[in-house]
Amino acid sequence: MHVPFLHRLPFVQARNIVLIALALGLVTTGNQIRMDLAQARLESSSAVRGILQMQQNAAAQAVWALDNVLAASVLEGLFYFTPTVEATITSDIGSVLAKKIRTPAQSKSLEWLANMAIKETEFATQLYLEGKTEPIGTLQVRIDSGTIAQTFFDRTLRSILSTIIPLIVLAIVIVLLLHYTITKPLFQLSSLLTEVDTENPVRSPLNIPSGHQHDELGLLVSTTNNLLYLFDQLLTKHATAEKELLAAEKKYRSIFNNSLGGIYQTSMEGRFISANPFMAEVLGYESTEQLMSEITDIASQIYVDKNRRDEMLRILIRDDYVRNFETQFYCRDGKILWGSQSARIVRDDQGKALYIEGSVSDITATKQAMADLARLEGQLMQAQKMEALGNLTGGVAHDFNNLLQIISGYVQLLLITKDEQNPDYKYLVEVRQAASRASDLIRRMLTFSRKVEVRMIPLNLNEVILEALHLLERTVPKMVTIRTVLASDLATIPADLTQIEQVIMNLANNAAQAMDDSGVLTIETENFPVHDKYIDPHIELDPGDYVLMKITDTGKGMDEATRQHIFEPFFTTKEPGKGTGLGLASVYGIVTSHSGKITCYSQANVGTTFKIFLPVTTAITSISKSARQPTALIGGDESLLLVDDEEMILSIASDILHKHGYRTRLARSGEEAIEVYKRDMAAIDLVIMDLGMAGMGGAKSLEQLLVINPRIKVIIASGYGSYDIINDPARYGAAAFLSKPYRLDMLVLTVRKILDQAKETVLLN
Repeated sequence: MHVPFLHRLPFVQARNIVLIALALGLVTTGNQIRMDLAQARLESSSAVRGILQMQQNAAAQAVWALDNVLAASVLEGLFYFTPTVEATITSDIGSVLAKKIRTPAQSKSLEWLANMAIKETEFATQLYLEGKTEPIGTLQVRIDSGTIAQTFFDRTLRSILSTIIPLIVLAIVIVLLLHYTITKPLFQLSSLLTEVDTENPVRSPLNIPSGHQHDELGLLVSTTNNLLYLFDQLLTKHATAEKELLAAEKKYRSIFNNSLGGIYQTSMEGRFISANPFMAEVLGYESTEQLMSEITDIASQIYVDKNRRDEMLRILIRDDYVRNFETQFYCRDGKILWGSQSARIVRDDQGKALYIEGSVSDITATKQAMADLARLEGQLMQAQKMEALGNLTGGVAHDFNNLLQIISGYVQLLLITKDEQNPDYKYLVEVRQAASRASDLIRRMLTFSRKVEVRMIPLNLNEVILEALHLLERTVPKMVTIRTVLASDLATIPADLTQIEQVIMNLANNAAQAMDDSGVLTIETENFPVHDKYIDPHIELDPGDYVLMKITDTGKGMDEATRQHIFEPFFTTKEPGKGTGLGLASVYGIVTSHSGKITCYSQANVGTTFKIFLPVTTAITSISKSARQPTALIGGDESLLLVDDEEMILSIASDILHKHGYRTRLARSGEEAIEVYKRDMAAIDLVIMDLGMAGMGGAKSLEQLLVINPRIKVIIASGYGSYDIINDPARYGAAAFLSKPYRLDMLVLTVRKILDQAKETVLLN
């Protein structure tokens, strides 16, 4: 690098020395000039006054004698004094006797300086005759200041030059000395420094210039070499650190870019500062650039509930971090996902919040799995409750139905003996209806706990609804309007007719009660195909074809807490005595036993909708309730064996059968029944047997009777409906099944039907 001469150290130092010396010299010279100037002024003034004094008498004689020639001679003498440029002799009356003027030889350019140096240039003296006191005239002289000052100027110039010239010589000498002793070695040192290998400084250390081993320049070179050594060490450390930094940056950049979790930095105001590719991908953006350009307000554009961001900010400002903060986000395509955030707030040295950095994990699948698990747990809990209640119900159903059979049987026998005008008739009817309701309660408990097998037949749900309407119109308050919207092309479903009727009646009656005797009850049906898995907040449906039945009311509705418990056994919101809490539980059990799903949607003070999804069958034939109408009672004279461990049930059955012409034999256990049948087999045409007896029991007894006579006709009567024989009596060798408590007329009809079938079989054979 070239350094201009005027900027080099020797010149600068020499200049400074000269300037200082010059300043000192000027001060000294100036003081001397001042004293010389004062002396010059004094000398010039004294010289002029002395000349005037010498010419005063001659001038006075010339004035007195009015001698112009003498006056001119006096003036001529004054002009021998070189500085004189003008002289005048004037009488006392003002007349000029003589006047002489001379032009000064000095340049006008220095006149101003001369005037400053010699200020007194005009002199005058009064002329007196000897012995007289009154002046007779005046002698005036004007001198040239330049002529007087010229001598002073010459002396001053010599004085200044005698000061400056040695200083200039001194400066040159100093410059040369400094150049060879400092500047030249420094240039050499600078040149050597430019040749230093910056990647390996210690490989080419600097040499100390000759003659400078022990002075400051030598110290500078040594210090520079030490610095080069330290610089080399720093370079080595820096290279190592840079290598490690690059490796770390590469590693963390790889983690940042390839992370399976979203990583971001956002401003406090809600704009992305940076984000990794997964953050953009999980939110549905093609790149981080697109995410950062399109999202200008995170709270309103990404958060489903922008108050959740405000809540997270409050936590961050308070605690500086937040962990596992769950919230919902909008994706670019409008979908919603669940995210779990962990973030911290970054502050400056003064504690001011700068930005937020954190990570987001997509927990949508986890949330869905938790919801599915909760739903499955709820279903499992419901199933366990129903199983527990079913086990409890099944345990007492047989004995309870036997008691109901006794009560109902005796009431029916009494009703046969009385006409409708009898005062006791209506009370007996009430008792019979109470027994029927009690039996229905047990049946419901067995149904929803799935302790009773369903009898599936192809049904058209529209037909079942229309038949149920006839009864609903009589039972539902007249202020409730019943409206139906039934699909004209509704598919056929496999279902138990009685149980589906029970579902419709139960839900419709509940809806009517929820409307406080006023409102609109709507029953709708439609075909509901499911092509992909159907997920509802409360149910799931596998792909397939379904029939959907909706029962909607405009009643008071219910809150979410109530809705979650409506299918639980014995849960009711009705007043004590107005509900058993088994209605909806029974409906749930029936729908489940039909491989269907039921769900409820309700809003307080708006209404409730039950949706029932039932799978479709390929069968095209449906059966309506008209196919089950009973025929007239016909008796006979055949001999029957009645088997039951309840004496009163035997008595009731025997009495009604006797009234219709039949003869009966009685057995109180399975063992006794086998003994009686072996003895009187030829005389016994039909056996009516209970299943749930002590000892051998009915099922084992039936097996033994079939061994004795494979063609025996047996009617099974039982108060417990969990036996497989109920749905397919013939498979187990029985001719029919009667569920206790049975109506006595159904007993007579069934006996006659089985006996007639036996006779037809005999005739055919």
